[in-house]
Amino acid sequence: MTVETGFAGRVSPPPAVPGRPVPNATEGGRVSAPPRRRGGVATRAMVVTLLLSGSAPSAPASSPAETVEIDPCAHVYGQADLNACWAREADRADAEMEGVYLALRQQLPRRAASSLEKAQRLWREFRDAHVATQFGVDDPRAVWGREYPMCVLIARYVMSRERTRELRRLQSPSPDTVCPL
Repeated sequence: MTVETGFAGRVSPPPAVPGRPVPNATEGGRVSAPPRRRGGVATRAMVVTLLLSGSAPSAPASSPAETVEIDPCAHVYGQADLNACWAREADRADAEMEGVYLALRQQLPRRAASSLEKAQRLWREFRDAHVATQFGVDDPRAVWGREYPMCVLIARYVMSRERTRELRRLQSPSPDTVCPL
């Protein structure tokens, strides 16, 4: 993209985008920057911020490290690459959750393990329905454009990470996180 002003050759740089270097002016009073997409980085930053800030219900964090989430795809540009990155991250979050779930199921007595199995199956159904509800308009691509698949994957990632934290709290309960009754 070339940014030019009509002010006798004075050039105004494009707005700074967090995480991207500000392009330098080149000869001829032009500043080149990556092409702007509809929504693009600003939309992604907003979606990631909203989702990682706690759109899913949560119990109190057991450590400060649990309260800080970092965008694992911050280094990726281009919508197809972002979609692929978030798909990988959502799959990783699901795999981590599944590992914690299986370990917890092994450590619980048979009756509790059976209840956990049912709860996990219902939680997966809830997650999928909740994500569908968040984007439940007649034509989500008309609203979110090319970012729609990424938004769905981010929502899945966030909810799976939160469920993993819940399962970990069940692995080692304390009076602060689980009712001792």
